[in-house]
Amino acid sequence: GDFLEHTHHLHFLILSREAVYEPLGSTRIVNEPLPPLEPFEAARLFVQRINRRLEPAELGAPAGGSNGGSSEPPERGKAPEGTTEAWQVSRQLCGHPLMQRLAGHPGQLAAVAQRVVPGGPSLYDLA
Repeated sequence: GDFLEHTHHLHFLILSREAVYEPLGSTRIVNEPLPPLEPFEAARLFVQRINRRLEPAELGAPAGGSNGGSSEPPERGKAPEGTTEAWQVSRQLCGHPLMQRLAGHPGQLAAVAQRVVPGGPSLYDLA
């Protein structure tokens, strides 16, 4: 308590699923909501965290399923100059059922991505 009372320009970052309204001594708490990641950013984070290359079948419609008659999501703009494979895979993952289930939550994306290992489950199995 004494530390907080006598320190100027001290900043804390407290991450919580619920808003915090109790002050820390005489220090006021400011709550800032963190929205989910946008679909492409969520897919990029997921691709950065996986531990194997994705198979083409994992990026299209599941066997016996439908993805609107196409194995790729609708066009999301022209690929930037020097586009990487990771960018292309991320773009394809945007509409994937697994990405829908994870809903842009960074913690869940990272936790599921660590399960994408050689010989492990497919993305459809994880969805």
